[in-house]
Amino acid sequence: MKKIKISTGLVRLSYAHLAEPNEDPNGNRTYNCQLIFDKNDKTTARIQDAIKRLKTEDDVISLFNKKFKDLKEPLRDGDEDEADFVTAQPEVYNGKYFISAKSGCKPKCYYKDKSPMDDFEIEEELYSGCYVQAVVNIYAFNFKNQSKGFGVGLRAVRKIKDGQQLGGDTVSAADFDDDDFGDDENVFD
Repeated sequence: MKKIKISTGLVRLSYAHLAEPNEDPNGNRTYNCQLIFDKNDKTTARIQDAIKRLKTEDDVISLFNKKFKDLKEPLRDGDEDEADFVTAQPEVYNGKYFISAKSGCKPKCYYKDKSPMDDFEIEEELYSGCYVQAVVNIYAFNFKNQSKGFGVGLRAVRKIKDGQQLGGDTVSAADFDDDDFGDDENVFD
């Protein structure tokens, strides 16, 4: 099946499961995240163009039996979506589109300078709320008697800059302060 690879513009990372796979209700384990971006961002046009191009491919036409009505689209509208996570955080989603991207394989993760991240750095560096650029595949799917449409495969994520943490707080080894122990306390022996 044909896939079209695109890179995003600057997008905000949310619901990030990039260091370890996340298990869905069906028991499938995937690396996944949500990418949030302005509606007028180049990412929107790139996704729409990829879908338009896929709809002209013979294998996609055959997959959908030449019927392109009622297909799931990957672009979700933050102003209209009624999912609990959207309505609970209108300041994050208003005026934005978002997509969910996933992969069965660990995506490649990079710093801004394009140097690769070590596995142990991914969770702390690529957190929900930071800003990234992603490389994704747009693809067609048809799960007989379930759903059909276009999905987003996650290939790589490149951290561009920090942002305000979304959701819960993060904790790292840097949060511990050895100075909290007096000189007479031999706690490290």
